[in-house]
Amino acid sequence: MTPAQLKTLRQSFDFTQKQMGWVLGIHPNALQNMEYGKNPIPKYIKHYAMSLTILNENRLLKNHIELIGIDLE
Repeated sequence: MTPAQLKTLRQSFDFTQKQMGWVLGIHPNALQNMEYGKNPIPKYIKHYAMSLTILNENRLLKNHIELIGIDLE
């Protein structure tokens, strides 16, 4: 996964960096650095981000976020 792909994926969910960071369990600044190519994207972030895509395609992403206890507001 490239930095641009990660950013595009985040934007496809209509998430801010802060919201996506919460969902991925990382600090928003870490996500920002990955999107800008300053830090490599760890495999676990790549895999989790891809699993979010599958959940989103099956209209289960919001349920998943609620289940893990994240409030995106």
